[in-house]
Amino acid sequence: MAALATFIVVFIVTLLAQQTWKGWNDPAFVLGRQAAKMNWAKSRYVSEDGYKNMCVMRNGVEVMIRHHPAQIVLIKPQIERQFHDFEELEHWLSEHLNHSIEVDHSTHSEKYNPTILAEFAAELDKWPTDQAQAASYVVKEVIEHGNNDIDDAMNQLTAHQMQVVADVISKIRG
Repeated sequence: MAALATFIVVFIVTLLAQQTWKGWNDPAFVLGRQAAKMNWAKSRYVSEDGYKNMCVMRNGVEVMIRHHPAQIVLIKPQIERQFHDFEELEHWLSEHLNHSIEVDHSTHSEKYNPTILAEFAAELDKWPTDQAQAASYVVKEVIEHGNNDIDDAMNQLTAHQMQVVADVISKIRG
């Protein structure tokens, strides 16, 4: 009888350990821990396909940690892009949102929605490198210095690209 009780206790402990291990290693749970370590703050939950997906925010950027399939989806700015983990997301953000237009906020006092630049950076990804750099230069000059002497850079852009840049500048200026 003692052997049976010991077997039942070992069996129950093994099941609990197995379930705990599965939960700890669940891909979405792993992404949540990774987000916390990288200073992303929980903002809300979104129900999708029977799962309760967690959204996290940092510096005006919001992402959703999707349970099935386990991935990270950009919500704000709304860009059609998924990431496998937060390291991949951080790398992409450093290249596209922060690198495309680095604005020196000490030289100007305009207040604008930071997602304007994020959406603009996503649009620049579709352009040839030289034109994207020219457009970035134009927007940065206008933001930082109110500079309207940007003809050389604007001449490198197509009519559509000039319209996109003009739209971004008008959004920033309000």
